Amino acid sequence: MEVFWFYEVGLPELRADKKKIAALVILNPAESRRLLAKATVALPEVQSAWKNGLIIIARGITNAYVTEGFFKISIKPKAGQTAGLICNGIANNHAGPPVCTWHVIAKGKPVENADSTVEIQKFGPDDVMIKGANAVDMQGNAGIWTCGVKGGTIGMCWPIITPRGSHLIQPVGLEKLIPSVAEKG
Repeated sequence: MEVFWFYEVGLPELRADKKKIAALVILNPAESRRLLAKATVALPEVQSAWKNGLIIIARGITNAYVTEGFFKISIKPKAGQTAGLICNGIANNHAGPPVCTWHVIAKGKPVENADSTVEIQKFGPDDVMIKGANAVDMQGNAGIWTCGVKGGTIGMCWPIITPRGSHLIQPVGLEKLIPSVAEKG
């Protein structure tokens, strides 16, 4: 196994008698988010929680695509699923409710009128929190803006999912790549 970025990947052996083929695929942010969402939904941990447990999907544009992947719906506008956006160094907030409120899933079904701060108290080792990020570096470290008195969404979920061994899945695209999350934090 070789390490490609921060994932172990089984690369095929290069041999002189084999034809070499290369491809370059360029995706815009919306296309990459849709691909990340498909990968997130397909993860074994996520599929297991979908069938047998709890999934909480935090607000975010990438997570809007994840919700679309689970429920085969269309969420518009995607920015309505955020708590805010950071663009060109300027932060703003979205004070309204999210466009889609299907953010807590129990055994494959949305929990109507769910409060994620209550539902996460039920988390066990096989449950999944899907939380985007504001930045990622080449070591695979995710950076999350922790605004709010209690540290935002990550401040709510981290003290619960960590000791319980629950899964934290952070789909984040390379459009948010920075040199070092630790140095910016």
